[in-house]
Amino acid sequence: MTQYLSRITNPLGIIGSASGWGAENTGTEDAPDYVYTHLQSLLSLSSDIQWAGTAYPPFKHSLKPSVSQSDSWGCVNTHNYFLSYLIKKALTNGCFPIPIGGDHSMAVSTWSTITEFFQIPKQCGLIWIDAHMDAHTPTTSHSQNLHGMPVAALLG
Repeated sequence: MTQYLSRITNPLGIIGSASGWGAENTGTEDAPDYVYTHLQSLLSLSSDIQWAGTAYPPFKHSLKPSVSQSDSWGCVNTHNYFLSYLIKKALTNGCFPIPIGGDHSMAVSTWSTITEFFQIPKQCGLIWIDAHMDAHTPTTSHSQNLHGMPVAALLG
């Protein structure tokens, strides 16, 4: 792991993931803006921590609560594309990316971007600490919420 971390030379890059599209509770879409507002004093005091941007979905889920499942999946996909871009940009600039906020579906772009950037072999390890495993698939999930499926997606 040190071979990868030694390529990180600059500050921590906090990246907001403002999406609630993968979950029933859409409050997670507001988390990055809240955290950003409350971190301003810390960010101004340290050159070792910077706000590296926020990925927003095409539109807030709370503004359009009744959508089809395919619309939700499309918004999650689009959001993860933007999140991946910000993570790759932070890594390219030598920052250690710390994505925050958003529902668990953000894990797919987070881990796939990091492993791709560092060219980590497919047989890498990931320690996943969470209240539940997030390894559901569309056929095993009762809720069909994408936030319960990122581990299954990462496992292929």
